[in-house]
Amino acid sequence: MMPNTYHNLQKILEETELFKKHYTVSEYNKEHYRKLGIPVEDVVIPRPVNPILFSYYTRYDNCVYDIITIGRHDMCDRKNLRLQRNIFLRLKFKYCVVSDVYIPPRPNLLQYNFGSITDELKAKLLSKSKFLLWTSFIEGFGMPVLEAMTVGTVPIYTDVPAHNEFAVGIPIKPSGRIRGFCYGVRVDKHVIEEKEIEEAVKYALGMKKEEWEDLSMKCMEKAAEMWNNFVSKVPLLLGDRYAYQMGFERVL
Repeated sequence: MMPNTYHNLQKILEETELFKKHYTVSEYNKEHYRKLGIPVEDVVIPRPVNPILFSYYTRYDNCVYDIITIGRHDMCDRKNLRLQRNIFLRLKFKYCVVSDVYIPPRPNLLQYNFGSITDELKAKLLSKSKFLLWTSFIEGFGMPVLEAMTVGTVPIYTDVPAHNEFAVGIPIKPSGRIRGFCYGVRVDKHVIEEKEIEEAVKYALGMKKEEWEDLSMKCMEKAAEMWNNFVSKVPLLLGDRYAYQMGFERVL
């Protein structure tokens, strides 16, 4: 549970009696908890991807979609999916959407509701897409970015916490930062301009194959590094004995 305000601190602090140590998945999370007075360990343990992703590989010439996006649409539009929709309707690229945001049907659009597909289908869709468009204004981790990188799909991503701690790809700089109100609490919001997203998408779609392949390889290398980082820290969570029994292995 990620606290956004002091309203749920008591419950979290009570639950800390159940555990000896508390680890976070990003530096941003760690600092956020500490600002709220919740003790957490110095060591950060990144979220692990589903190992099934390591069985898939994105090949430029085999891609069906130019861009894929994954994310639940909510009242705050934290993923900025409405901005993505506007850009898609203007630029008309081949688009795969795993989200419940409304987009008018188009022949170059494939859409699934968020949460309706298996991890294996998600891996297949990622491996058939050149780019992941990730436009969230803030995240505690940003799992789809790492999932895309694992198969070699290049993220076009907002340069904001916490996915910018590990993301490799095409960054979109925020134009500012504000404090807003959503989900019934105060939230940090990095301002993402539609024109900046559109320029990043145009740049990505104009990349040459060799440039894309080089960036794709860097994505996979970073994803492997993140996985190995997680595996090295599993004993902190489970102890050496149980970590061995779980059978987590490094990737090369």
